[in-house]
Amino acid sequence: MAYPKQIKSNFANLKASGLSYDKIALELDISKPTLLKWGEELKYVIIEEARQQAEHLVSEFKLIRQARLKGMQERLENINLELQSRDLTEVSTKELFQIEESLYKSYARQSQIVNSELKFNFD
Repeated sequence: MAYPKQIKSNFANLKASGLSYDKIALELDISKPTLLKWGEELKYVIIEEARQQAEHLVSEFKLIRQARLKGMQERLENINLELQSRDLTEVSTKELFQIEESLYKSYARQSQIVNSELKFNFD
């Protein structure tokens, strides 16, 4: 039986997403032997689709981390402004220094994650 290209494209997308042949067979209502054959035929298409999906996930991850860093950076700036206006004999100043130190450490960790490159091997 000849299947439309869109069905094969859907298969490649589902397979690249990590679904098993059994689950794909149920979802597309196509026999597992047919899907196994397509898996061989579309091997490189599936690998490329998986690579693109992984790149998309990495981009989303980086955007989330960058937004988190921006928030941390704004809080650090606010704390620094407040510290500049404080008399260092106040008790809460000590707490602000502790918060500042904690945020700097967290910011440094998050910066390393955002600036490091995530790599995937599809061989």
